[in-house]
Amino acid sequence: MQEIVHQLGELFLQAVPTVLIILLFYIILRAVFFKPLLAVMAERDSRTVGAQKAAQAAEAAAAEKIKQYQQALKQARGQVYTEQEAARKKLLEARAAHAAFDPATGRITLTCATQMPHLLRTAIADLLGFAESDLRVVAPDVGGGFGQKMSLPAEYVVLVWLARKLRDSVAWSEDRRENLIASFHSRDQHIELEGAFDAGGKLVALTGDVIANIGAYSCFPTTCGVEPLMAMAELPGPYDFRAYACRARGVATVIVTLGSRGAFVADGNGRQLVPGFKVKAVDTTAAGDIFNGALAVALAEGRLLTDSVRFANAAAALSVTKLGAQPSAPKRAQIDAFLKRAR
Repeated sequence: MQEIVHQLGELFLQAVPTVLIILLFYIILRAVFFKPLLAVMAERDSRTVGAQKAAQAAEAAAAEKIKQYQQALKQARGQVYTEQEAARKKLLEARAAHAAFDPATGRITLTCATQMPHLLRTAIADLLGFAESDLRVVAPDVGGGFGQKMSLPAEYVVLVWLARKLRDSVAWSEDRRENLIASFHSRDQHIELEGAFDAGGKLVALTGDVIANIGAYSCFPTTCGVEPLMAMAELPGPYDFRAYACRARGVATVIVTLGSRGAFVADGNGRQLVPGFKVKAVDTTAAGDIFNGALAVALAEGRLLTDSVRFANAAAALSVTKLGAQPSAPKRAQIDAFLKRAR
C-alpha cells in the first residue's frame, strides 16, 4: 500500500509541470488571441442582431407602403370606374374617341367606341396612307353598340389625321342630338306584310315588302344595304313557319333643314324645297329636335315624305316662338291648327 501511494505521488509530481505549462499556454492564448476574437464575435453578433432588426423594420415599412399603394390603387380604380360609368350613362350610345400621339415613336393610339378595332385600324391607315403598325386602336368597355359602332365614322379618321398633323393628343365626343342627326342609325322604313294562317290560327307563311330610307351616304364596311338587309332578315322573328318571301329595297334620301326657308328634300322621286313658315323667332334651341320628332311621327302615320317634312316644318316653326326647350314643344292640335291657318 505504501508503495502504491509513493508511485502515485511521483506521477503527480511529474504531471504538475505539464499541467502548469498547459495552463500557462491557455492563459497566454486567451490574453493574446481569444479575448480579441471574442470581442470581434460579440461585435459581429451585435451587428447581426441590429441588421436583423433593421431588415425587419424595413420589411414592415415596405409592407405598409405596399398596403397603402394597394389601397390607393383600389380607390383610383374605383374612381375611374365610377367616372367611366357616369360618362357612359351620360353619353349613352353616343360616339367618342381620343387619339394620343407618341412623340418618341410617332405612333397614334386611338381609344374609341367601336366594335371592330382591327378593321378600324386597317381602314384609317389605308385612308391616311401610313403603315398599320403606326396606329393602335383600343376598344374599351363602351356598352352595347346597336350596329352603329361597327362602321367607320368620318370623325375618327379626322381625329387621327389631326393628332398626326399637330403631333399632339386630340379628343372628340358628341351629344345625343348630334348622334341622332349624324351617326349610322336606322332610319324610317315602310313595310307591307301578308301572312297565311292555318285553321288553328298558327302563322304558316309570310311575305314582306321593305322600303328602307338609307339616307344620303353609304357607310364602311356594312354599306347602306345593311338597313333593308337587316329588316328582311329579322322580320320572321321568333315565329316557326316554313314559307317566307321578302323583297327589300333601299332608297337614298336627304333632308336638310334651312330654318325659315324650310327643308331641302332629295329622294327617289327627285329634289325639292319644302317651304317653311314665317314666324317671329324667340328661341331656336329645340327647333332641330322638334323637327326630328315631328318628322318621325308623320312618317310613322304613313304620310308621304314631303307631307311629313311640311308637318315637321310647322312643328319647328311653332317651337321657336317660345322660350325654353321642353316648354316650346307644340301639341298635336296646335300643329294641325297652325297648318290649317297656313293654307
